[in-house]
Amino acid sequence: MKLRSHWEENRQNYDAVFFDIDGTLMANGAALPGAVALLDMLRAEGFPFLLVTNDANHSVQEKAEIARRGGLPVSPEEIVSSGDALRELVAANGWEGKRFFRLGLLGRPCHAEAAGLEVTGDRHCLRECFGVLGGEEYFDWYKDLHAAMNFLREHPDAPYVVPNPDSYWPGANGTVGIGAGGQARFICGLLGEMGVPHEPIYLGKPHAAIFTAAIRHLQRGFPAFSGPDRKRLLMVGDYLPSDIYGGNRNGLTTALVLTGNSRLAAVEQAPPEYRPDLILEGL
Repeated sequence: MKLRSHWEENRQNYDAVFFDIDGTLMANGAALPGAVALLDMLRAEGFPFLLVTNDANHSVQEKAEIARRGGLPVSPEEIVSSGDALRELVAANGWEGKRFFRLGLLGRPCHAEAAGLEVTGDRHCLRECFGVLGGEEYFDWYKDLHAAMNFLREHPDAPYVVPNPDSYWPGANGTVGIGAGGQARFICGLLGEMGVPHEPIYLGKPHAAIFTAAIRHLQRGFPAFSGPDRKRLLMVGDYLPSDIYGGNRNGLTTALVLTGNSRLAAVEQAPPEYRPDLILEGL
C-alpha cells in the first residue's frame, strides 16, 4: 500500500503528520514520486504537517532551497531541524551568550546563534569556551577533533551538544560520510577509555528534543492544533534507528516507507521498539 491510499482511508485517525525528508520525500537530490502531490493535498486541506530532519548543518532556509531545487517546493516554515531544538535547551539551562566551539558547519543562518549562543571555529579560543557543539562536513578533523577531545578531558562537566545524532550520511556514488553522532561517539569512546566518561546531549531523532520542538512549532503555526495525543501524530520515515525508533519511543504512530535506508528484511530482524506500526511501499 502507498501512503496516499492509507491516508485517504484513515485520515480521521490523525491530527498531524511529520515527514522525514531524505529517503522519504527525496532521494539523490530529487523529489520522490508522489511527494509533491501529497504535500499539496495536505496544504489544500489545511492539515498540519512538518518536515522533520536531523540535518542541522543546513539551516531550514538552506534545506528549503535544496528541496526546491530537487522539485519539492517547501517553505522554511514547514521544516524543523535538530538544530531548532537547541533553542529550548539553551533557554532551559541559562546558556544564553555562552561561547561554544563548533566542529563543522551549523547552517546559514546559524541555528546556534539563533538560539542565543556565541560560536567559534577557532580552536585557539577553546579555553574561553563553555562547551562543544557538533556540526558536520568541512573542518580540520585532525586538529579540531584532537582539540575538542582534550578540552572535554580537561573539562569533563562541559556540555557536548550534538544536534544530529546520526553516525553517517549517504554520499555520492554509494559512499557514506561520518556524521556528527559518529564523531561524538568516537571522541566520547576515547574519553571513556581514559577514565573520563562523557555523554553527549543529542537533539535529533530518535531523541525527544526534536519531537518536542516539532510539536511546539505546529502549535504556533496551527492554532487549531491543540494536541497532542501523540498516537494521533504520524511519523513517516525511511530509517528504522531514527525515524521509526524515534517515533515509537516518543509515543507517535510510525510508518516506514520502503524508499530509503531500511528494507523489509531489516524490519523482520529488528527488535520490537524499532518496528513501525505501518509498512508502506511508497508515497
